[in-house]
Amino acid sequence: MLGDRQELATLFASAGVASVAVTTHHGKAQFPSIRLTVEADLRGWLPVMGVVLPEDQIHRVLDPYVTAEGRVTFDAPAHITTGTRL
Repeated sequence: MLGDRQELATLFASAGVASVAVTTHHGKAQFPSIRLTVEADLRGWLPVMGVVLPEDQIHRVLDPYVTAEGRVTFDAPAHITTGTRL
């Protein structure tokens, strides 16, 4: 849901925010290794949200993003939402 710009704008508008604008900034996430990626993101903040992934699933998801040097790199767009509180 939060990856969809229109749904994000609707969510903010329904919370009482006027003149909602959503701008997408594109960047790349880069980690030195799968191990550090897993420790930083997958074992860091995801479990707080109730998402726990088994080791084999983590590798199936991340292996396509491992470079020849062993680094993990992938697109990491961010939606920046602005508006005026009513």
